[in-house]
Amino acid sequence: MKATHLLLTLLLALLSVALSATLPAQGASPFGRVLSGSREQPRVVACDYPEFALLLPHMAGNLKLGVISGSRSAWLNNPRNVKVASAESGVRYEVTDPILGSGSLTLRVRSLSATDGLLVEAEAADVPEGVKLLWAYGGACGEVIVDTPALAPERCHSNVFSVEGSAFTLYFGEVMHLKTVHGLTPPESEIRLSDARQQSSPLTFFQSGKQTDAPALTGALPLLNGQKYYFCMYVQSAKADYAYYMLPRL
Repeated sequence: MKATHLLLTLLLALLSVALSATLPAQGASPFGRVLSGSREQPRVVACDYPEFALLLPHMAGNLKLGVISGSRSAWLNNPRNVKVASAESGVRYEVTDPILGSGSLTLRVRSLSATDGLLVEAEAADVPEGVKLLWAYGGACGEVIVDTPALAPERCHSNVFSVEGSAFTLYFGEVMHLKTVHGLTPPESEIRLSDARQQSSPLTFFQSGKQTDAPALTGALPLLNGQKYYFCMYVQSAKADYAYYMLPRL
C-alpha cells in the first residue's frame, strides 16, 4: 500500500513538472519566439501573432502590423485569428480577420544571416478590394529592457526618422552615441510620422499626426491578392547593405 502511494506521489510530481515546462510563466512576455540569438540572449524575437522586436541587446525597435478597410481597422494580434508554425529559419503565420472577408494573409518571417535583422514576406489571398496593410515601426530606446519589447510611447522620445522613398533610417539613443536601424518597405507604402500615444487601432495610429513627443513611423499599402510584399529592418554593415529588389532572394 505504501509502495503504491509512493508511486502515485512520484507520478503526480512528474506530471506537475511536465505541465510547468509546457505552460507559459504567469506574466511572461508574449515575445516567446527567438528568431536569432539564444533564449538567454535573444536578438530578434516574435510573438505567436505577427509582432516583432530587435534586441541587440538594446531595444532597437518593434514592428507591428494591422489591416484597414474604410473606417474599420484591426491589429493582427488576436490569437484566435492566427495560425502560427515554425518554418525553416523562421516562423509562418496565416491570419484571418473579418476585415479580410473570407480571405487570409500569409506572413513568412525569418532573421538575417549576414547581420542582425528581420525579413518579412506578406501575401494575401481572396481578400476583398480596398483592404490595406498597415505597418508601424519604432520604440527604439537604446537600452536593455527587462519587460515586453512593445512599441511603447515612452521608448520613442529619442527616435528620429529619415525617410527616402519607401526606405528609412531610424536614429536613436544618446546624442553622442547614436545608433541606427535601416528599414525597407514596399514601394506602395504611404509613409507617415505618427503619434505612438494613439495606438488604439491601426487607423487611429496612421491618422494621428506628427505633432508628438513619441514619434513612430507608419505606412499603409493596398493588399493585392497574389502579390508578395517585403519588409526588412536591419543593422547596416559591410556585409549587409540592402535595397528592396534584393529582398525576395533573401
